[in-house]
Amino acid sequence: VIPVPSYLNFAGGDFKISDMTIDINMDEPMQPWDFFGDMETWMAAVIRIAGSTAENYTANSVISDVAFKGRYVELSSFTPYNLDNAIAYGGGGGMLPMGGTHRVQSCDFQLMETGINSLGSSHSELVFGGAPPHGNTMQSMNCGVFILASEASEFRIAFNRMEDMLSAGGIYIEQDNVSWGNLDPGGSTYLIQKNSIDLGAAPIPNAITVLDYLVYSDPDKASEFKLIGNQTNLSMPNQWAILTNGPYNGEVIRNQIGGEGQAGIVFFGPVHGYQVVNNSFSSFNSTFSDIFLDASTYENLVVANTHTTVWDEGTDNVLRGDVELLNAALKSAGKVLNKEKTRKYSLPE
Repeated sequence: VIPVPSYLNFAGGDFKISDMTIDINMDEPMQPWDFFGDMETWMAAVIRIAGSTAENYTANSVISDVAFKGRYVELSSFTPYNLDNAIAYGGGGGMLPMGGTHRVQSCDFQLMETGINSLGSSHSELVFGGAPPHGNTMQSMNCGVFILASEASEFRIAFNRMEDMLSAGGIYIEQDNVSWGNLDPGGSTYLIQKNSIDLGAAPIPNAITVLDYLVYSDPDKASEFKLIGNQTNLSMPNQWAILTNGPYNGEVIRNQIGGEGQAGIVFFGPVHGYQVVNNSFSSFNSTFSDIFLDASTYENLVVANTHTTVWDEGTDNVLRGDVELLNAALKSAGKVLNKEKTRKYSLPE
């Protein structure tokens, strides 16, 4: 187990944290500690919630009306901030998975690596925002919500406002095999709805990233993703709004893509059975195409009620409505999509 220094640690139990401001205002808030061989002085989390034992990994929490603030200090190669996470569920690195019900609502996050981090949830229900009065605000950080390796859990990420998101974007979700205790990732559901995400001036991030690598080895472990009514604004010609790699039978519906970027909605891997319906690109200046479907995709439905440009390399994808197919024009112009951007967010081994 890797000891990770946090301000408040909870092992099981039921609790509520509300109505306070937590400002991590020191450049080096922790005594040097060993992080994968490097001695670091940043704080791993303000609040960390984990199970109490391997047999009882359930806790129940509500975190509301709390303001979290870190600092940009550039003292570490891992993170330029003095704070890695405001709120961390589970932990990885040999730590226990996280079960139970959890809410984060009406909170404010500024200047940190990640606002909310879930590593290894198991049979959990987690709501971040959830309804218009309870949305969270996140500003000037590398990632708003980061989720890795959940098992049979239900996530609702809704009505949050994210601005100046950098290296991992606004919402990053990765389903992958890990060796954390008895965790068996897969079979989770994600509703990503009515979030507003503005990317900062960095070339790598996507506003929303959904990666389900489990389906490559075991299709029965597929999770369900619904991306509905989100607003994204890109600011650089190499950015993407939504990246999906691997999932089955999901929905990308009524999202509004704005600003300037390389592509709006990008599908890689064996994505099939998706409904991509009535997404708006009217305020989006694409340097490649509004929608890209790579050669491994198949049997997805794209319906456009306004003019939408598509590059479709897949098999039996159905395109309906006001769709302009750009395959021939882009190939003749020698344009290619920067597929390097589909890589995972880098985590220490």
